[in-house]
Amino acid sequence: MGFIVAALVIAVLFADRLGPPGEVRRRFYQVGLAVSLAVFVSAVAAFLTPARGLEALSPSEVPGPIAESLRERQTLIVGLALLLIVAGVVGSLRWQTLFLGVTVGGVLTLLQGLGDPSAPTFLTLLYDTSSQAGTARNLLYAVVLGVGVVVLLVYGYDQWERQPAASESTPA
Repeated sequence: MGFIVAALVIAVLFADRLGPPGEVRRRFYQVGLAVSLAVFVSAVAAFLTPARGLEALSPSEVPGPIAESLRERQTLIVGLALLLIVAGVVGSLRWQTLFLGVTVGGVLTLLQGLGDPSAPTFLTLLYDTSSQAGTARNLLYAVVLGVGVVVLLVYGYDQWERQPAASESTPA
């Protein structure tokens, strides 16, 4: 899994062979947005599907309701990942920068959701924290990460996607 994540990050950074110096900043933004979205989706899943006595990470190692809780969480993560991928693909028709970050975030999340939850990845950290945390703490994680993602999206839109006003584009 670590190799796949590294390959995705390298592919984003070197897409279009980087180009002018402004491209490096844009590519790092896209990678940051992708990772932020993946962690945010995991935090939302941890809030929406409580841990209910979760002590092990693999559904094969735990009985009944605990394994069901993990399966519900994985299903939610996969569903949200597919929504991110669709949003990124549809957004590629309108956006030049945001779509790649959203799509790669969806792919990272999908790889996490389809993988074995017992294998340690950066998203499974939220499984561990949600097992000892209450609902309020999980909600706080999701809200803080959500605010961060919104700030990143607004920054990216303002920086690269916003079209200049008609008065700015035509010289006087």
